[in-house]
Amino acid sequence: MDGSLGLIARMPALQVDWETLVSVNLPTLLLVIVAVPLALVGYIVGADVLVRRLPKRSQTSVRPWVWVGPGWCDGCRSAARRPFVPGCG
Repeated sequence: MDGSLGLIARMPALQVDWETLVSVNLPTLLLVIVAVPLALVGYIVGADVLVRRLPKRSQTSVRPWVWVGPGWCDGCRSAARRPFVPGCG
């Protein structure tokens, strides 16, 4: 025995239809590559600008909520959609 168990499956070669990829998926690809990072940078810079406009005493307590808030709100929406399971979250 050579140590292999023979569990590796051979995958067929991937056939790419470049015409469809360029005509249909290229705009989506460009949107993801350009718009998503721009939105992320916009949120980071915009949130920091808004927090800096607050009084110094408030900045330290508000800044963490700027980062936790979007995830917390998404978690609340997700929790509202799923059924209640005793013992979970």
